Amino acid sequence: MDLEMLTEVMDGGEVDEEFQAALDQLTRAHTNRLTDLKRLLEQTQTASAAQLHALQAELRLLRATVEQERAAARESELRRDRERLTIATRRADDDSADWDVARALRGDGRGNFNDAEVRKAVRGLRMGDRMRLIAIILDSCLPGDISRQILLLEKYAKSVFDLVGTLPPELGVRCLQHLPVHDLLLHAELVSHKWQKLVHAPALWRAHCLALTRTDPVPLPPPAQPDEWKVLYKSLFHRERNFSDALPQSVRFLNGHTNFCTTLLLKGKRLISGSYDETIRFWDITTGEEKKCLQVKKPVSCIDFLSEEEVFVVGFHDVGRVHLFSSVTFNPLQQLQGHLYGIRAVALSSKYLVSAGADKALVCWAWRTGTKIVRWGQQTNLNIGVQILAGAAEGGERVVSVTIDGAVRVFSIDKREMVSQFKLSELGAGDPTLSSKIFNVGAGANNMLQCV
Repeated sequence: MDLEMLTEVMDGGEVDEEFQAALDQLTRAHTNRLTDLKRLLEQTQTASAAQLHALQAELRLLRATVEQERAAARESELRRDRERLTIATRRADDDSADWDVARALRGDGRGNFNDAEVRKAVRGLRMGDRMRLIAIILDSCLPGDISRQILLLEKYAKSVFDLVGTLPPELGVRCLQHLPVHDLLLHAELVSHKWQKLVHAPALWRAHCLALTRTDPVPLPPPAQPDEWKVLYKSLFHRERNFSDALPQSVRFLNGHTNFCTTLLLKGKRLISGSYDETIRFWDITTGEEKKCLQVKKPVSCIDFLSEEEVFVVGFHDVGRVHLFSSVTFNPLQQLQGHLYGIRAVALSSKYLVSAGADKALVCWAWRTGTKIVRWGQQTNLNIGVQILAGAAEGGERVVSVTIDGAVRVFSIDKREMVSQFKLSELGAGDPTLSSKIFNVGAGANNMLQCV
């Protein structure tokens, strides 16, 4: 007798309902299991990419440290060469000073000489040479002239008491800090050896460097050696003079983009540029070399770069999402969708990413996890700039945005709300000069910002 498995079929060719329910349940179980495995695989890939990014960032920091040490060694060698050149120059100046004294004392050859020229020539001598010259003059005087010379010297000593020279060096430096730099170099250095030491004190030039850079957005890094503050001040002085005269420090042409550049971002010696040619390019401004060209296949509108984490965020003109990349591997880390239209401005901090879209909305993300924190929608006009500022410990970070009609708004990320707003034209209320300059901000065509 043959035993065969028989499947009963209902009239009309329909499968048993219990069998169909069991089959559907099994299908759902397998589908859920496949979905879980797919998510696990995606998480594993993301974690591997993050680990690789961290290792690459650490390697980059190590390379930067090595380069800094090499640069410090080269600078030390250059400093020793400058010191040798300074010593040689002083010796040459001493020789020329001796000749100046002889010429000043000779005068016109008939006993007439210029007091100012003699005084300048004598002060240019070293102390030992001045003492030898005074001894020769006294030895050449008649006996009756000695008492008169003693009276003149006593009167002169009382009138030129060196108050600054008798102070401790710290107080002397604080006194000389109030003198302009040109007076320090042209006059104060020639008063005495004590004043000369005070003029060349590192603390004095450190104070002038800090005063010159007090409005810089980034604190001034100290030089490798304390005696390099004066050299640093020279470079800062030339920088400020060029800024005041609207002159560039240097002119360099960076050729590469084939369409309009829409955004430029300078971080240290790295310049990042985005363009309508759908590329993002990284440049070394020291050499002008293009380090990387990243094809993004969309017109770039804005970029922000976080050098501490070696990541950068990109916004596009016609796409309502932002892309987060590693600046070490140049691989995408996140794609965050939150706007209806293109992106106009982005800002990046160690915790958050904020994007301003053409839909007049601001969106804040936790960029490490890709989580949307808050969305502030429908501002009065398009946002043209956005920044993330560190707030008080209890208030957390804040977002500052500027719209095209000159309105500034401040948002609290922790509170998920706007905390203040004002118009740019209202900033000069207490200053008539500033008020007149920014009175027409936001009063351009169609209520837009205009140059003032």
